[in-house]
Amino acid sequence: MLSLISPAKSLDLTSPVPDRDYSTPQLLDESAQLIDVMRTKSLSEVAGLMHLSDDLAALNVQRYQDFETPFTLANARPALLMFAGDVYQGMATRTRFSTEDFTEAGQTLRILIRHRVRTAGDLTDFDAGGYRYVPSRSTPEVPVVRRTR
Repeated sequence: MLSLISPAKSLDLTSPVPDRDYSTPQLLDESAQLIDVMRTKSLSEVAGLMHLSDDLAALNVQRYQDFETPFTLANARPALLMFAGDVYQGMATRTRFSTEDFTEAGQTLRILIRHRVRTAGDLTDFDAGGYRYVPSRSTPEVPVVRRTR
């Protein structure tokens, strides 16, 4: 089963990250290309493109400047440990997740950053990482997304 969750607005960029092996983002090369483009944008361009306040745009401009690979525990953190919204706090990944839990999450959990989902109906367009919306198995109350490869 694949679980889909949304990213959180609040971030935890300061808590210590447990020292263990973590996966690498699937679209890291594409992300680096996008970061290179975004580094050329002014604060007002970033604010306009992303519909952000000047304060949030400035924060993102700084994040683009700070982005570097390869990822280490000093310059990056797993998304499950970076997002700090209600869903992530409820999962209690810092206190309850074992190495096996992080491995399982890497195989069965997706954070919808690339495919913004605002309503259940938006899932009908979902198609990422080999997973697609399956209308024949879905109901309006329970949309089903399955691996197609």
